[in-house]
Amino acid sequence: DKDVQIVTEQLKKGATDAKDVLEKLPGLSYDRYNNTISVDNSSNVVFLVDGVEKNQEYIKNLPPDRLKKIEIIRNPGGRYGLEGYSAIINIILRKDYVGQELFLNNMLLIDPDRKEKGYTLPSNNFFANYTYTFNKINLYSSISNHIQNFAIATSNTTTYDNGTVIKENNGDNGMPNMFYNGKSTDYTLGMDYYINPRNTVSFELNTENLPPATQKDETHFNTYVYDSSQLINTYNYNLLQNRESKDCDANIFYVGKLSNKDRIDMSFNYYFYNQTYDNTTGSDSIWREENGTNKKHFSKFNIEYNREFNSKLNTQIGYSNTWRKLNNSFIVNSFDTANNSTSSFKQTDLRNNFYGYVSYVFNKKLSMKAGFAGEFSNPKTENQNNHYFIYQPYFDIKYNTGKKSSIKAMFRSASEYPSIQETNPFSSRIDPTTITTGNPILKPSVTYTASLKFSYMNGLISLEPYYKFSYNYISQTGYLRPDGIFEYTYDNVGHYEDFGVQTNFTIPFGKKFVWQNSMQVYHSKITHDNYNNSLTDWNADSKFIYTGMKNNGIVLLQYRKSMGKVINAMGYSRNYNDYWLLIYQQPFLKNHLTAMIGYMIPVNWGVNYNQDVFTQSTGYEKYTNVDISILKNMLIFKLTYRFSKGKIKKMDKHIDTEKESSGGGIF
Repeated sequence: DKDVQIVTEQLKKGATDAKDVLEKLPGLSYDRYNNTISVDNSSNVVFLVDGVEKNQEYIKNLPPDRLKKIEIIRNPGGRYGLEGYSAIINIILRKDYVGQELFLNNMLLIDPDRKEKGYTLPSNNFFANYTYTFNKINLYSSISNHIQNFAIATSNTTTYDNGTVIKENNGDNGMPNMFYNGKSTDYTLGMDYYINPRNTVSFELNTENLPPATQKDETHFNTYVYDSSQLINTYNYNLLQNRESKDCDANIFYVGKLSNKDRIDMSFNYYFYNQTYDNTTGSDSIWREENGTNKKHFSKFNIEYNREFNSKLNTQIGYSNTWRKLNNSFIVNSFDTANNSTSSFKQTDLRNNFYGYVSYVFNKKLSMKAGFAGEFSNPKTENQNNHYFIYQPYFDIKYNTGKKSSIKAMFRSASEYPSIQETNPFSSRIDPTTITTGNPILKPSVTYTASLKFSYMNGLISLEPYYKFSYNYISQTGYLRPDGIFEYTYDNVGHYEDFGVQTNFTIPFGKKFVWQNSMQVYHSKITHDNYNNSLTDWNADSKFIYTGMKNNGIVLLQYRKSMGKVINAMGYSRNYNDYWLLIYQQPFLKNHLTAMIGYMIPVNWGVNYNQDVFTQSTGYEKYTNVDISILKNMLIFKLTYRFSKGKIKKMDKHIDTEKESSGGGIF
């Protein structure tokens, strides 16, 4: 159930790291601007090394000469499929050398059009890694630092059925009114101990605490209130948000090869997350301040056993135990002391998951894989004690129509659990007329996917129509209160469906040119409280790569449309980036030093420079727009240096971590 690509010299030509190699594979795309890898236009991908999940930045920056082959598993089963990943990228390393390596990487964004002082450098990312292997010990450590600093324009338009219209903007002068600053530093330390050729014990520690990660954004709005097109009121208000977070996860692994046909994998992961925040909204006379703390403790134990009976029959069984504890607080102070309050929310969740799969090859043309997973979960709060059971079936059948073509029918299921933001019952102010409140009784959801994939020329051309559906999909909802305040919340909506077509095609022109394309067209629909919301959109990625430069230089032209609409029960959101990007990359000093320069071509054809959110409910409609036209003329500079003496020997291990994330955004 996987596509395997041997890493040839042609694939490594002009490549600085593993990301440069991955982007040359059919259906894969490296977004150099956002530093993400997508498979079939989805960035919900898990990265493995020799079958083991590790720190993602470490994997992406592996040297090309260490790569032996790459396995791509789309719509996976097993625990990664059950956790909702759309694809697995498993990098198999060469294991014939030991030695040491130092790698430095810095990527800087420059906005030459920016007039505001202090915002011409919107982003800088630095990464350093050192690896050393001696006898049975393998050590690796890395540091990653991210800085974001940008100014953009944003606006809101709210319309009520009674004729009232509220417009919030930057004064219609085109100047930025939203200012964002974010800083984070991540550290990784890992060790592998090879007891003998059949047994390995490993440890990995990741932390973001020295110093804690910070996010600060400040937004200023001029507000105009209209009644039947007549201006009746104006006022100004500010939004100030400060967040500080730290986390740490420790992981221990054991891999045992009991025989040539039996393998067992065990892992234990402990994760701690702590976020403090304060939000201030309002003007000089009317204001509200919110202070809160979100804490999460998380642990997971996993054991998996694989048995290969013969060349035709293989089985896989597994068990995982997950424990999660939330302990959150919320304090409100405002000009109206009657509304001041202090609240707390505690929740524990215990999950037990069992899964099993059987793979069988009938003959050279026909094969199948089938199985199921069952998960019991028990979320508890001070007022709730719930029990849920999730059943997740899995079925594949593949028929090879020729030496280089096949048809594959698939049925998948993936679960989703609510985040801290979605479950906290606190009511947080967004602006003077909007609040958001979490829902502590959200249930875990399951989404099912059925698809039929046609593959030709060993995957260079593929076409996959699909259909997704869920009966308890987690979505943002909301309603207009009698006092005129609109309150967002989250619910398990009654019915969600999404159907579309995913296609990939790669056209090589000799050994120096390759044209790669990936496109998805989809239609999404949600039915909730007798209200139907539907939309149609598309995503695409197209790149033209030339590797015929002297000294292994490359030229790349990339078109990326990822600003597709993401549906919710009341509308949609678009939180990603579209662009045209021209890249020139050249290695120096016998490929130890590599320099790259990129230019965001300032064209409007096929791209959207507006991240937006649209909400429509009974008596209410709101449109939020964030202008990201700062991407036009943006310059990207990247400089890497790699010192390597010998090769790095790696063994397998497993890691499974749950992290809080705010999702997509401008950067």
